[in-house]
Amino acid sequence: MEKSRRNFLLGTGVAATSLSLVGYSDTLKHTLTLSDRGVKAKDSIYVNAALPECKVVDGDVSLSKKFTITPSVCNGCTTHCAVRVKIDNESKKVVRIFGNPYSLLSSDPWINYKTPLKESFKLLSAYKESGLEVRSTVCARGNLVHEKLNDPFRVTKPLKRVGKRGENKWQTISIEQLIQEVVNGGDLFGEGNVEGLKSFCDTKTPLDPNNPDYGPLANKLCIIGTADEGRQNFMVHRFSLGFGTANFMGHTATCGLSMRSGEAAYLNDFVKYPHLKPDFEHCEYLLNIATAPAQAGNPFKRQAKLLAHARVEKNLHYTTVTPTLTNSDAFAAQNRSSWVPIKPGGDLALVMGMIRYIIENRRYNEEYLCIPSEDSQNKLNDVSHTNASHLVIQSGEKEGFFLVDEKGEALVIDTSDKTLKPASLVLQGDIYFEGEVSYLGENYSVKSSFNLLKENAFALSLDEYAKESGIAKDTIQELAVEFTSHGRAVATDCHGGTMHTTGFYTTYAIMMLGALVGNLNHKGGMSAGGGKFKNFDGAKYNLLAYKGKNKPQGTRIDRARKPYEKSSEYKRKVESGQNPYPAKDNWYPFTNALQTEVITSSANEYPYKLGALISWNANFIYAQSGSKNLEPLLKDPKKAVPLFVAIDPFI
Repeated sequence: MEKSRRNFLLGTGVAATSLSLVGYSDTLKHTLTLSDRGVKAKDSIYVNAALPECKVVDGDVSLSKKFTITPSVCNGCTTHCAVRVKIDNESKKVVRIFGNPYSLLSSDPWINYKTPLKESFKLLSAYKESGLEVRSTVCARGNLVHEKLNDPFRVTKPLKRVGKRGENKWQTISIEQLIQEVVNGGDLFGEGNVEGLKSFCDTKTPLDPNNPDYGPLANKLCIIGTADEGRQNFMVHRFSLGFGTANFMGHTATCGLSMRSGEAAYLNDFVKYPHLKPDFEHCEYLLNIATAPAQAGNPFKRQAKLLAHARVEKNLHYTTVTPTLTNSDAFAAQNRSSWVPIKPGGDLALVMGMIRYIIENRRYNEEYLCIPSEDSQNKLNDVSHTNASHLVIQSGEKEGFFLVDEKGEALVIDTSDKTLKPASLVLQGDIYFEGEVSYLGENYSVKSSFNLLKENAFALSLDEYAKESGIAKDTIQELAVEFTSHGRAVATDCHGGTMHTTGFYTTYAIMMLGALVGNLNHKGGMSAGGGKFKNFDGAKYNLLAYKGKNKPQGTRIDRARKPYEKSSEYKRKVESGQNPYPAKDNWYPFTNALQTEVITSSANEYPYKLGALISWNANFIYAQSGSKNLEPLLKDPKKAVPLFVAIDPFI
């Protein structure tokens, strides 16, 4: 029996081997005889590898005459990294993108600007192994973004629709025809007369005589732009302002507006809308909420390099809170990284739970929170201050307002003598005060800002916060303890995950975590950007200082940057004895431009109807929730946008 089994196995093995040899006979024949087969490789050693742009032999750099290397900027995302572009001189096509070693967005360390170009290629090469340290990279998207240049679907000539909107029927027209029709208007689509830009290029005539605060006719033009990739100032100052419209908006409303506005509220600056970044190099604990460094974030590559360096060379530990596991918590990070899964939208509950635990267990930086003003901060040699000790009026006409003196300066209770004084004269304000105070003969019921934060945090129990966030109560406590165990060398980071209905409040709460430990402007904590070189109005060429420059005026189509109470509508209702509330739609006095409001506002003719919309590399329908409700408004030229011009490389 055993012999039969052995013979059977040997037989099947021989049969299988024979069949394999038959199947590979042609391949084996060419292999054994070293003969050619198929398309011959370009090189016997390097096979079909691309030709190098330069060669470095014994430190001498020789650039290839087959290629041109040009510095440029990557438009793959809103970081806009500096890159180098390799162009084939024969085909005139881009064949490769690689990092620019002079830029910190692509290199770390980056090379000195005074370094000669040839020297930069040597530094990137294997010569004396310098390329191991001086590396300049692009991300996966940066490697492929140049493919858009030769994409067969790229729009390279002006297109005019010949069917109804949304039918995707087009004809090619000349630049001259495009300009003539957009400027002069007419029966452009066989659907009746369409006003051209010329008909409302007017900064003198009121758009609506009954509502002079709406501004001039020029506001009938709206421009929805993209992220600033270097040309935004041109679009704004040389076209938008040249035309005279107040309606220019970038992509912020469909990107990080909730995050930026939350941080602007924390920093009390709704003009510049600054936002904070962690000090990766000196940070000891980083809490990433709804963002994933090394996978997302801005600047993407720079942040990833800083994170990796701090994780390996420094003392950084970090936690990433996201619904899905990201590359931030990779095997290479080992015990320096942890991941906490969360319910989508549960971030606010998590943070408020942490705040409750921190306050309840007095794990906050009390001495820092008591610093009430910049003057106090400077006298104490500190780097920032808070309004934790500022007093909020609890009743009467001024309910919800800070108690201030005649000059508008906040009044606080001095911890040294328990008296009410201007914040600038107090080193330490009482953050726990709650009660009655008297000022200039008036009595006020007040509570400190800190007490109000505490009340809001204590509105729910830790168990309720755990249920809402989907994170265990013990984990919330552990995160709170870890965050408050490193002094002021801790940071938070958030971005895309705050892009939801409660995003503003979520961001503001996240900022409160930092405020409780005093990490603002502190080493290892967080700080705003340090500024940049002016790209248009520089010392040598000031392209913005021209005579006759228009100044935007009037109400924006999105009703942003203006309170309803300053509108003609509100004043008319008050004068006629009507209740002015509610307004017909929301007004957004503290918010930056809202491209998400443009189409519906125009369709509702509130505050007015647009005459033309120009979109510049902006897919505002795709980027907006509830877009199915906007599509019919756009498809019908009579409803919202009579003239629509899209500047975009793709349909």
